[in-house]
Amino acid sequence: MKYYNKLLITTVTVCLIFGLAGAALAADLTDITNHWANNQIKSWVEQGLASGYPDGTFKPDKEISRAEFVVLVNKAFNINSSNETNVFNDVKANDWFSKDVAAARAAAYIAGYEDNTFKPDQKISRQEVAAIVTRLLKLDTAGDLTELDKFTDSKSIPSWSQAGLNAVVKKGIIKGYPDQTVQPFKAITRAEAIVCLSAAKGEEKTPPVVTVKPAIEGKVTYKGSAVKGAAIKLFNKDGYQVIKKTTTDAQGAYKLEADPGVYDLTATTDKTVAYASDVTVAADTITSNELVLEDAAIVTGKLNDKNNKAAANIEIMFTTNPTFVATTDQNGEYTLVLLSGRKYTIRAINPNNHTAEVIRENVDIGSSAQKQTMSSLSVSFATASSGGGGGGGGGGSTGSDDYPSISSASITIKDADQTKTFTVGSITDGKGTIVLTGSENALITGGSITVSEASKLTVTSPAFLASLQGPQQLTAGTNNLDTIDLLTNASATLGLLHDAVSDGDVTLAGKLTDNDGNTSNVQLKIVINLN
Repeated sequence: MKYYNKLLITTVTVCLIFGLAGAALAADLTDITNHWANNQIKSWVEQGLASGYPDGTFKPDKEISRAEFVVLVNKAFNINSSNETNVFNDVKANDWFSKDVAAARAAAYIAGYEDNTFKPDQKISRQEVAAIVTRLLKLDTAGDLTELDKFTDSKSIPSWSQAGLNAVVKKGIIKGYPDQTVQPFKAITRAEAIVCLSAAKGEEKTPPVVTVKPAIEGKVTYKGSAVKGAAIKLFNKDGYQVIKKTTTDAQGAYKLEADPGVYDLTATTDKTVAYASDVTVAADTITSNELVLEDAAIVTGKLNDKNNKAAANIEIMFTTNPTFVATTDQNGEYTLVLLSGRKYTIRAINPNNHTAEVIRENVDIGSSAQKQTMSSLSVSFATASSGGGGGGGGGGSTGSDDYPSISSASITIKDADQTKTFTVGSITDGKGTIVLTGSENALITGGSITVSEASKLTVTSPAFLASLQGPQQLTAGTNNLDTIDLLTNASATLGLLHDAVSDGDVTLAGKLTDNDGNTSNVQLKIVINLN
């Protein structure tokens, strides 16, 4: 009986969204004649965007779910994407709304919850609808929130939905109630959804074009559990140089955009490893690839240059199929986790001409969980600088051979649909300055940082909050910083940052902590020059 009831409910839901032979036509609906949304409902039914129930009713005041609303949006705005796959934990491939939810995510007007769920059956609230419509129409959310002042319950509106709700109220897409309230938490009805989306379509400048950027995505697990912070590296098929990299999130998920082609993929932690070979990425398609970690062989060693000095900051690669990569530290030392019981070819990148030099071939690597120390390796080229045998020293010093350091960093802004990258000037003792120039509305979208060794970055600035809430795990070399959002409850525009401090400068402080617990203090001064 439970299965029958579920089937009946699903059938009725599909009927009301998509229409069904025998369902009531607009002229036959019995419960909308005197309804305030009569005209809009009739119009949607006549266009085939919604339909009534087989009993001749429309049930205009019935609340609708998040899944039902997404389906209405996709039909109204002609959003389709059959190649998308779902990543939400609570959306199954055979759910009637599965493809619509995937299309909505591809169109970037939904993102789901922090626990990687979508909650499809949960009733959708007015503030959630406002957020969706704001993203869908790309409404301007900058400026003050004066549109909300007219409502007596404005103080109850959560900070995350204020800008979106303000934008749709300003456009007349969502209106308040006769008692001067907006009721952000109230579930929206079928009639309200149709009226809201009708108004949104009136504001639509050009139909949104859904394009799927080809990519590889999946989940990394170890003994059945998701793994956070695993390093994912992408190589061209049978290649040995990393072309893209990322780390897994709290759910073990990863995603790497890639041009159509065939690739190899690795996932590593400090003790485990996984790989996939010949992963094919097609145009307009996201390829799913799950990676299951196994215990790794841990290899340490030292690389010297032609003058028998430590080869610092050199990329070293162990290739079997696929390739595993590390960067030597200031003493020329490296650590790698590798597939056990295999033979490897070892290469290093010559920084003078960026070519890969074969150092040694047919190198046997022992069993998993075994730590193996290699004999010293040498390259035929000289390095620009060499680290010595250097000792420990006190904590907190930056730039010492034993402490993680930053060699370069940058910040990216979007200004009038143009993306600009600004590089931090000379970095000395972990301190650097960057000058950002642009308009009042220029948005800080992210940045990069190059570190000497694997380490964790923690932002410690007391004056500002950042979505770089860490610590963020960094790998040796260049890393993309999590999108920086320096102001609470606001987008990080140059104007907002400039107004937040008296002198127009922002100082961010933080610390780098390597895997041995060594800590270096870092500081970035941001100078803001508005046009």
